[in-house]
Parts: sequence; structure tokens; C-alpha cells
Amino acid sequence: MKVPFTAIVLALGLSSSPAGDSLFLNESLGKSVLRSNDRLARNWFFEVTSGPVFGVNGDLTRAISDPSGLQLDSQTFGDVFDNAWLLGFRFGKRFGMYDGYMRFAYTQADGGRDQVGTDGGSAVNAVFGNYSDFALLGGVRREFLQPNRLHPYLGFEAGIRFVNGMDISVDSGPTLPFYDDSAVFTTEVTAGVAYDVTNAFRIGLETGLRYQGGLDDINGNVLEDFNTSEYLLFVPIMLTGTLSF
Repeated sequence: MKVPFTAIVLALGLSSSPAGDSLFLNESLGKSVLRSNDRLARNWFFEVTSGPVFGVNGDLTRAISDPSGLQLDSQTFGDVFDNAWLLGFRFGKRFGMYDGYMRFAYTQADGGRDQVGTDGGSAVNAVFGNYSDFALLGGVRREFLQPNRLHPYLGFEAGIRFVNGMDISVDSGPTLPFYDDSAVFTTEVTAGVAYDVTNAFRIGLETGLRYQGGLDDINGNVLEDFNTSEYLLFVPIMLTGTLSF
């Protein structure tokens, strides 16, 4: 005859101490373990992530000077683009305290008008086109405190990011191609915390550090000495929603 798991937990509580407090503690522990086991039995998950992305390092343009008096300054991602936002999806499987998954993510940022240097003491302004990319990554993360509703975790992702080409217009001149379409290597270290709303649904907050390789510049136009990108670093701040099944 099979003995229900809850009965075993209650029996252990009664045998370890006759006090009512001890019984309540063991019963609560049993419910927590049962809740965790039920959640872990849902091996597959689908997750949505969304939030702002902040460029923290890496130049999009190179500082150059010309004997004629032209001086162009280096520009970071944060200097050039505004309102960077990411929307992503993860689909994966749980292996005990580890998750393995594939991630699809789209990042978009608004280009704008920015002073990029001076020419004989007069300001040189440029209008940058919008930025967008699509990423395909594989990842793994490790959760902590699984018997509880609150789950801190650490993760790592790596893959390919496909960045759309960008245009630029300097001092109301003609629009010129600035960067070509690029396929760059990307990695991300993530850290976050998730809360189990139910056994099948959780919400969370996640951040991390994202690296991506340099973009493919376009040679053969007047800006070929100005466009350079060796690497870019970002810090995303994501809200997450996860459905387990």
C-alpha cells in the first residue's frame, strides 16, 4: 500500500516533537516541498522578457582631426541613440536546479541629431538612423532556494546578433550608409530574481552585462575614417514573465 507523501511528513513531525509548534513547522515544510516538487514537475517553460537597454561602453565613431580644422569626436552608443528597448523570448527545459534554453531577442533604439565635432570652431552635427538587431542565443542558468517562492539565479548566454545597417547625415547633407548589415558574436551574463505567483507562473526582474562584437563599417565614402566599432557593452534591465508546463 502506498503511503501519501503528506502523511509521511506529518508523521515525522509528530514523532520528532509532541509540541504543536513542531507539528505546524513540519506541516509547512511538507507543503513547501510539495509545492516545489509540483513546480519542478513542469519541466518546460516559455518566458517573455522586456525592458530598457543602456549602452555603457564601446564607441560607434572614431575621433579624427584634419589639418583644415575639422575635429570629430568619438561617440558611444548612449551618445547616439535614445530609448533603447529589448523584447525577448526564452523557450527551454528544466534540469533540477538548472535551466537550458534558446532565446530570441529584438533590440531597437531611436537615432537622433547629435553634435559630433567642430569645423573651424563651428559645430558639426549629424543625424543617425535608428538602430535595430535580432539575436539568437543559447543559455543556461542556475537557480537557488528552490523550495521557496523567491528564486535568485545566475545565467550565461552566447550566440549571434544580426544588426541592421545604419545611415548618417552630416550637417543636413545627403544620407550616407554608415554601417553595413552585421552578424556579430554576442554573450551575456545575467542575474535576477523570480517569484512564483502560482506553480505554473512566475514574474521576475533581471539585469546583466551584454557584450557584442564590432559592426561592419562601410569603406569607400567620406566617412570611412569616422565609423569604427570594436565592441559594444550594454546593461539591460528586464521584467520577466514565465509560464511552466
